[in-house]
Amino acid sequence: MCASLHPESTQNLTSGSGASEFIPYTNWIPAMSVKWVKAIIDLMSRTQNFEARFALQTATTNPDVPNAPVLKDSWINSTGKVLSSFLDVSADVDGHFYVRFGVAVRNGTGTALERGEVGLLVSTRT
Repeated sequence: MCASLHPESTQNLTSGSGASEFIPYTNWIPAMSVKWVKAIIDLMSRTQNFEARFALQTATTNPDVPNAPVLKDSWINSTGKVLSSFLDVSADVDGHFYVRFGVAVRNGTGTALERGEVGLLVSTRT
């Protein structure tokens, strides 16, 4: 078993849609090195309807052609740090060479432009 910690990163994000948008926080890493993930999302500030959620994205052979993001856990709509459970992502990364981690953001109730400052710390384990 091998574990890796991916440095915490913080971004100021916006969303003007109820549809989720994936924002990558980490670089691509080999998917074969990831079976379990634990994440801390820190929603430091937000406007009223801004929501964030842990997500990952794979690429089968070429990171310039990524697959659709996979949303994990639930939407976060209040400020503070949220620790995920250990998430089994083996089925999500199986058959793919690359994976990266980030957050999905959305306006939880409409189409007005919403903002949030979101930090993400990710730990992976084989």
